[in-house]
Amino acid sequence: MKYQSHPFRTYLRFAVLPERVMMFAQENGLQVVYHRLIEGDMTRHFRERLLLARALFALIDLAARIVSLGGIQSFHLDSCALILRKDAQAPRA
Repeated sequence: MKYQSHPFRTYLRFAVLPERVMMFAQENGLQVVYHRLIEGDMTRHFRERLLLARALFALIDLAARIVSLGGIQSFHLDSCALILRKDAQAPRA
């Protein structure tokens, strides 16, 4: 049986970039206590199970870093961990 379903469109994908979420949080009285890009379980599992995928990921990752002169972060880091704290000085809405 052929897979015939299509993924739904993600309209907010640029709005939920880590930098934008942190900027939104700070604009709304939240302090970014901790932020870190991490490798998600799906990516790690995929790389660990398939040797070819591991090599391909490493090659693409290296090429992107060379072309961008280190400006692009690793493609393995596809999830974000944030800890936000409500600023005591922030006015209440």
